[in-house]
Amino acid sequence: FRSFVDFEDIANKEDLISDESLASAQALLTLSNNTDQALKPYIFEEDMISPDAGDDYLLFEILKTTFVQRKYKEALSQLNKLVGTNINENTRNRAYFYIGEAEYLSGDYEAAVKTFVKIKQIYPVQAKKWLDSALNKL
Repeated sequence: FRSFVDFEDIANKEDLISDESLASAQALLTLSNNTDQALKPYIFEEDMISPDAGDDYLLFEILKTTFVQRKYKEALSQLNKLVGTNINENTRNRAYFYIGEAEYLSGDYEAAVKTFVKIKQIYPVQAKKWLDSALNKL
């Protein structure tokens, strides 16, 4: 049977922070005049339903157990291991996209820029907003 993770539901949930923390963060953003909107993780449609096996299944499991749980450092480690193996090109490209997102969401904007520049030609629309935002944060 197939496993299904509702990535959209997870991505759309409010962060688990108090109202006071949220108010403080919003005040800091206002003070810094930062108009950059916080980016929400993007998940490719083909990675939202568990495949039966293969490279796509390995990527799905990493996303399910780390990325959507906001364990970005762990996701980076596992995604980098995955791209270092003999996986198909399409899965590798999506994994690099998630590496860029995890770098960005971990605050490593310089690494995120380098990763998104690598895959910009493959996913131009999706990579552009992440690349632009990471450049603005440098």
